Amino acid sequence: MTIQEAISGKISPYAIVGVNIEKKPKTKPSIQVIEELVCKYYKIEPDILHVRCRRREVVKAKQTIMYLCRKHTDETLRSIGDFFGGYDHTSVLSNARTAQNIIDTDEDYRADIEYLNKYFTN
Repeated sequence: MTIQEAISGKISPYAIVGVNIEKKPKTKPSIQVIEELVCKYYKIEPDILHVRCRRREVVKAKQTIMYLCRKHTDETLRSIGDFFGGYDHTSVLSNARTAQNIIDTDEDYRADIEYLNKYFTN
């Protein structure tokens, strides 16, 4: 993957940050693994995800993590919410649904999710 591919839109611009998706886990990932992958992808510190924050990039990362946790783990909504500092199960569900709605309408975000999903699929 080259910078030219990223600029031309053939791949997500975040793909060039060095997130290695070639190593696929053999078991279901934990919330921590998903958090680490998403934080590297969006270039944010994990600590900021565990406090209430309305910055766009933080909200987007939280929604992405919650969506991926719902899709790739057996964790309950409550345990996902607890991981983020006490979110209610309905907040987790709302964030995951919001991410799905954005996937359905935003091509760039869909490409981001497809790229991250490659880490968890065979």
